[in-house]
Amino acid sequence: MTVESLSETALNRGYITQIIGAVVDVHFPHRLPKILNALHITHDERRILWRHMREPVLTACALLAMLGINVALGATLPFPHVWIVELLVAGAMVVTILLVSMEVRHEPPLVKLFAGIGFFWVGILFAMTLVDYLSRG
Repeated sequence: MTVESLSETALNRGYITQIIGAVVDVHFPHRLPKILNALHITHDERRILWRHMREPVLTACALLAMLGINVALGATLPFPHVWIVELLVAGAMVVTILLVSMEVRHEPPLVKLFAGIGFFWVGILFAMTLVDYLSRG
């Protein structure tokens, strides 16, 4: 896959070496282009980049939507026990971050176990904080 950078003197060609998340590593064999020059890719290469970027972009959109739901529920308080729904939405956000952003679903079972134990411990801490908050009246 090639990437072109247009400079004032000549056309400098580089090659995409790897794509990790939102980071695209490009190798320029002759010289590096100026930092502000844009990288130009072909239409076929855009499809490849989108295939790598689709999951992080959709995850970010889902997290923003869930955040919007929580903010709207907190601002309007449409029913008495709205905090239960807010906690469920926050739990869905945690699960989304755990499975997609942290990529725990692709890890070995031992890593999954320790990630689950860690989030269980965080849940205990949140529950203790909630009990303290509710018991103060």
